[in-house]
Amino acid sequence: MERKLIRPLLFIFFITTIPVLFAQTDMDAIMMGKNRFCVGPMYSYSSWKNYWEGELKRENLNLGTVSTQAFTMMGNYGISSKLNILFSLPYIKTKASAGTLHSMEGVQDLSMYVKWMRDCCCT
Repeated sequence: MERKLIRPLLFIFFITTIPVLFAQTDMDAIMMGKNRFCVGPMYSYSSWKNYWEGELKRENLNLGTVSTQAFTMMGNYGISSKLNILFSLPYIKTKASAGTLHSMEGVQDLSMYVKWMRDCCCT
């Protein structure tokens, strides 16, 4: 990666991770209010050509460099303040620089969750 790109990318990373401190997941106690909808995109990229086999670092000559891009849309809808529906719709693109593995892309692992919070009776 070129050095002139590092600072802008770090700036974007830190600015965009601040809201993560308050992010909602399918397993927390943060609930969306009734009739409220929240949606947001996510992007990730990975690339590799080496892998570890025990203590040996190997080069993947069969596939060359494998790169993956993921574009994901995630959202949450509050049916009530105690019942939420969350979803995740990822679109994945994979490419290999060598071998017979063809480039592949498409929707993968669509997820939908129902989150319910019961009244707490603990003191």
